[in-house]
Amino acid sequence: MAESNQLTLRLPNRRQVARSGEALRVSVSPLATPNRATALAVYTHTQAEPASEWVIHHGLGRRPWVEVEDTDGDTCHGSRDDSDRDITVLSFCVPIAGQAFYS
Repeated sequence: MAESNQLTLRLPNRRQVARSGEALRVSVSPLATPNRATALAVYTHTQAEPASEWVIHHGLGRRPWVEVEDTDGDTCHGSRDDSDRDITVLSFCVPIAGQAFYS
């Protein structure tokens, strides 16, 4: 039996593509990972209960890169406060649940 190599890509959902009206382009390289955020994450915070403010004690000692995804896997945007090198406060206009990936 021949070995099969599979690559799963996370693409914008149909609502996002239809709303933007832009063409969707996908380019794949041999080094592509299924999910950039989880592949690069050195710390992952899970917010199980929806909240409009997430207080995250990551303990990295620096202002890290962070990507937030809701429970549907959609990227979420909000504001952040890194006044402490080991704590990030993320604020959203509506309560959400999901994960924050730090690197």
